[in-house]
Amino acid sequence: KDTIERVLPYYEAAIVPELRVLEGHFPGAPVLPGVAQLHWAILLGQEAFALPGRFLRAEQLKFQMPIQPPLQVEIALEWQEERSALAFRFVSPLGTHSSGRIIFGTGDV
Repeated sequence: KDTIERVLPYYEAAIVPELRVLEGHFPGAPVLPGVAQLHWAILLGQEAFALPGRFLRAEQLKFQMPIQPPLQVEIALEWQEERSALAFRFVSPLGTHSSGRIIFGTGDV
């Protein structure tokens, strides 16, 4: 079983149609891109934890449900030191939208 070194409170994000990251993805039916979700998780993780090294890879990525505006989402982060992994989860009242682990370190990808 994983040992969680630190669990953060949820970050909240308002996903509104005016978000620049939604432009062109997709016209008439905007969806928050998965790459944006990864980027946000990394930025928030860097703010919250002393992440070692650099991004190496992403694991166990699951995009279960599209994030479409308007929607309030919560972003949960867990630093798993023994894996050098930042676990993330995007959730809303509709359920879990995405989850995964981002691996950091000094090795090769």
